[in-house]
Amino acid sequence: MTLTLSKGPEMVEVPDVVGDSVDDARRELEEAGFRVEEDRGLLGLFGDTVKKQSVEGGDTAPKGSTVTLTIR
Repeated sequence: MTLTLSKGPEMVEVPDVVGDSVDDARRELEEAGFRVEEDRGLLGLFGDTVKKQSVEGGDTAPKGSTVTLTIR
């Protein structure tokens, strides 16, 4: 019998993408191993700049988790 212990999901530092274009932010987050969702609301329909992210840059989050970008 083999017992395997898990230390949980791999934690990865989240890049700071506030102020970046949506395309650049998405690319950087996906390359770091995150999924990306966009929150454009009514004010962000025509915007292309990240104003906020759901996990602050420099914090860690589980690899494969979702970071939501607020676009304005």
